[in-house]
Amino acid sequence: MDLRKHLHQLLEELPEPELPAAQRFLEYLQTVQDDVDREPLSEEALAAANDGVEAIQRGDYVTLDEYRRTRGV
Repeated sequence: MDLRKHLHQLLEELPEPELPAAQRFLEYLQTVQDDVDREPLSEEALAAANDGVEAIQRGDYVTLDEYRRTRGV
């Protein structure tokens, strides 16, 4: 069974009270995709994202708890 047919089957089997949540989620996914299609990352933004990934791979980061502790939050 292809994915689209499977999704239709899941939707048909979903309890009626869950339909509004499914609708909101699907509309959200569509909006996110529309935003991605409209604005590709600039070279600078892509480079910054890659720098961030490399920093994380090196272990050059602080946890949220550490950040809060140092900022008194």
